[in-house]
Amino acid sequence: MKTYTVAFLLAFIITFICTPLVRDLAHSRGWLDDPKLDRKVHAKPIPRVGGIAIAIGFYIPLIGSFFVDNDLSRAWLANPTDVVGLLTGSLILLGLGFIDDLWSLSAKSKFVIQTLVALALFYGCDFQVVKLANPFGGEPFALGALSLPVTLLWIVGVVNAINLIDGLDGLATGTSLVSVLTLFVVSLIYPNPITALTCIVLAGSLLGFLPYNFNPASIFMGDSGSLFLGFILATTSILGSTKASTAVALAIPILALGFPIMDTTLALYRRLFGGRPMFKGDREHIHHRLLDLGLSHMQAVLTLYAACLALAGVALSMVYVNARQAAVMLGLVGVTAVVASMGLGYFGTSSLMFRRRIGGPKRLADRLANLHEAVAEVQRAGTIDHVLDTLNVCTGSGMLLEVHCAFEVRSNEATRQYEVTQRMTETTLGAHRTGTYPIEGGRSDIAVTGTLRLMWSELSETPRPEAPAYAWLALAIRDRVLQIEHERQSLPGGLSVHDGGSEPSSSSIT
Repeated sequence: MKTYTVAFLLAFIITFICTPLVRDLAHSRGWLDDPKLDRKVHAKPIPRVGGIAIAIGFYIPLIGSFFVDNDLSRAWLANPTDVVGLLTGSLILLGLGFIDDLWSLSAKSKFVIQTLVALALFYGCDFQVVKLANPFGGEPFALGALSLPVTLLWIVGVVNAINLIDGLDGLATGTSLVSVLTLFVVSLIYPNPITALTCIVLAGSLLGFLPYNFNPASIFMGDSGSLFLGFILATTSILGSTKASTAVALAIPILALGFPIMDTTLALYRRLFGGRPMFKGDREHIHHRLLDLGLSHMQAVLTLYAACLALAGVALSMVYVNARQAAVMLGLVGVTAVVASMGLGYFGTSSLMFRRRIGGPKRLADRLANLHEAVAEVQRAGTIDHVLDTLNVCTGSGMLLEVHCAFEVRSNEATRQYEVTQRMTETTLGAHRTGTYPIEGGRSDIAVTGTLRLMWSELSETPRPEAPAYAWLALAIRDRVLQIEHERQSLPGGLSVHDGGSEPSSSSIT
C-alpha cells in the first residue's frame, strides 16, 4: 500500500504543478476553446489541452515505478505486452486528441483511428474480453468469436463515452475520478496489481487537475484528455482479464462507468431513431437536460457526481452479494436509469416525476423535448425559409406564446434580411416574460447578425429564461444559416443545394 500511496501523491503533485504551465503555454499559442463555436456553455476562450498535464502526471510515476524493485514493478515487467499496449495505445490516443484540439479532425477519422488502435491491442497485446461475468451466479459466459466485437465495442465505446460527457467544467474529470477509484478498490479485492497501480496513478493525476478544471474552469482537458482518459479506463477494465480478473472484466466496470455509458447509449438512441447523423454532436446530453431544468452549472455537475458515487457504491457491493441479490440490484439500477431518462424528457413519453397534477399542464420535460425538437429541426433545415418555419414547434406545442426571429446575412454578394414571427393560436397574452438571445457569427466572407426574441406566459410550465437551451436554439439558427449560405454560394449561379432555386431575399411569416 505504501507504493500505491507514493505513486498517487507523485501523480497528484506533478499534475498540479504542470497544469498551470500547460495553461500558460496554451494561452501563448492560442490553443483556446472558442465559446462562439459548437455547443459551448462557457463565456470566454479557455485553454483546451489540459490532457497534456494529466498525461504527464500519469506517465512519470508509472514509468518511474519500473525502476523500483518491488512486487508491483515485478508484476508490470512480467507482463511486457500489457505495458507496451497500455503506454503505446494511450500515447496514440493522446496525440490524436491533441491534433483534434488544434485542428478539429472529423468524427469519422477519429473513430477509424480508435478502432485501429483497439484492433492492434486485441491481436498484438492480448487485450481481449474473452468472458463476461454472470451476475446471476454460475460460470462466466465464454464469448468465443464474439470476443473481438465485444472488445472493440468496449474500448471504442468507453473512449467516446468520456469524450461525450466532457461538456461542463469538471464533469468528465470528477466522474472519471470516481470510476477509476472504484476500479482501484476492486483491483485490490481480487487482486490485480497491474490494474491497481494504473488506476491509482490516474486517480492522482485527475485529482491534481480537478482544481483547475472545476467550475469556473481555467483549463479544459480537451479531446487530448478525454480520449486519453477514456482509453486508460477502457483498457484497465480488461487488463489481465484472461488471467485472474475475469469476474470484473465488464460487469463491475459497466456500473462504475454507468453515467458515461448511459449518456452515450441515449445519444446513439436519439441519433439512430431520430434520423440524425451518427457522428454529429447535439445539445441533448444528460448534463444539457439538467441545465435546461434550471440547475446551475455547479448544481448539474454535483448532481452527476452524486449519481456516479451511487453507481460506484452498487459496483463495489456487487463483490460481496450473492447471485440473487446481484440480480435485484442490477434490476433496480436499470429501472432507475429508465425512469430518470423519462424524467429528463428522453423517449418522448409521459413522466410522473415532473407532472404536478392529473390533467394539469404538460410537464417540464415535455417542454424541453419540444425545445430540443426545434433545435433538431433547425439543424436539418434545407433552406433559410425552412429554418424559420421550424420555429413553429415552440408555439405549436404551447411552450411559448410568441417567437420572433430577425437577422441579416452579409456576404460579398449582398445583404439579405430575414424575419419571422410565430404566435400561438387563440391566446391572450396576459402576464408574460420575454427573453432575447443574440444570433451572431461568421465564417469566411459570410456573417449573420440578429436576435431571437421569445415570449412565454408567467403561468406556463417552461424552462427558466436563463436555461442554455434558448441560447442553443439561437446558436443552431446561426450555424445552419451560415452553412446554407455557404453551400448556396459555392454552387454555380448561387443556386441552393437543397431546392435548386434562388434563396428569397426576405421572409415574413405570422
